[in-house]
Amino acid sequence: MLTRLLTGLTLLAVLVGSTPARAQEAPAGGEETHSKIDGQLVPVGEQNQYEYAYKKHLVSTNPLSWFFGSFTAGYTYAFHKYIAARVDVGFVHFWATDLYGGQLSASLPIYVKKMHDGFYLEPGAYMMGMEYNGATAFAGGPQLLLGWAWIWDSGFNLNLGLGITYTWVSAEAEGETAAIDGPWPKGRLAFGYAW
Repeated sequence: MLTRLLTGLTLLAVLVGSTPARAQEAPAGGEETHSKIDGQLVPVGEQNQYEYAYKKHLVSTNPLSWFFGSFTAGYTYAFHKYIAARVDVGFVHFWATDLYGGQLSASLPIYVKKMHDGFYLEPGAYMMGMEYNGATAFAGGPQLLLGWAWIWDSGFNLNLGLGITYTWVSAEAEGETAAIDGPWPKGRLAFGYAW
């Protein structure tokens, strides 16, 4: 009787012990059902946090600003694992007004942890021009942003930044000119795709 009990417990242990192994096997089509790196489970969409490789190109925009008449697109090229070059080009036409303009900015985002992911410091410069009912204005100056970016395995990127610019403005209307300068706040909300 003791032999039968031990045989039954051994058989039960083999059956119970093999069940999880069968449950973890890949489905028949070879499709993986769990997010893993070298067999270790990682949260879905976060495999890039464990890799040294980074995506070199990023295009981004703020679709919320489109509703207010500001259309800006940015391109970032990562030439180093922590430093990139960024260019933003924009066109402005506020709805129901005759205000038109454009802007161009160039900057160097410097990431602390990894390209397109985590805290960054971004020095740069910008210039813009506006025209309204025959009056023109030009502005420009240096800028500095501090921000945080998130990137997912799909390449989707979210970027939030806040900083300051020192702006010089020159305006002309009806033959008269005026100029002002001073610090102004600067912000960024951008949704993008990296590859």
